[in-house]
Amino acid sequence: MLGTGVYLDEMHENIRRAIINTSGFLSTIFVVYFVFAFLLVNHYIRQLETLVVRDPLTNLFTKRFLNEILPPILSKYRREKDHLLAAIFIDIDHFKAVNDQYGHKYGDVVLSQIAHMMASKVRPNDFCIRFGGEEFVIVGQFENKQSIIDCAERIRQSIALIPFSFKNVQFNVTISAGIAIYDGSEQFFEDTLKRADEMLYHSKTTGRNRVSI
Repeated sequence: MLGTGVYLDEMHENIRRAIINTSGFLSTIFVVYFVFAFLLVNHYIRQLETLVVRDPLTNLFTKRFLNEILPPILSKYRREKDHLLAAIFIDIDHFKAVNDQYGHKYGDVVLSQIAHMMASKVRPNDFCIRFGGEEFVIVGQFENKQSIIDCAERIRQSIALIPFSFKNVQFNVTISAGIAIYDGSEQFFEDTLKRADEMLYHSKTTGRNRVSI
């Protein structure tokens, strides 16, 4: 009987150790799974945030992001008022013809290169936004009226010099731009954007490839 008791004790001890070892193993698996799931979710959250902030084709800021950053921009402007706050509305001239003649895939190449050029011509504190389709908006604070015009003209002239090539066909693309300065009395910056869009329309109807203010 004593031998049987010792045997049972040993069996119970082995079972206890097995349970402890199994519990530790399962705990490890749970922790690893939890960490992996957390990292995976965090990765997709960062991707979604990037999609909200950056346009995937041009890597410019999105229109939705513009709506997010406008309140602090306006707040800073109303506090300091040491610069002019302005919007430059830009549209690619005859872009539909580019898509029709060379295809939408190459149209995306044109959009991407123009966006890259545009972003390279603004200051780090300015916001370069793909507003929709072939329309772009630059929002920034400038020293004076002439510096706003200079910025728009610098972009216009640089884009006109980009050499595009499709199946040995060489061509250039131009842009039209409209400028509006936020005067502080407008409750919403959308009113400034609307005035910039109206000036863009003026550029379009008076010959394109020009800047209006």
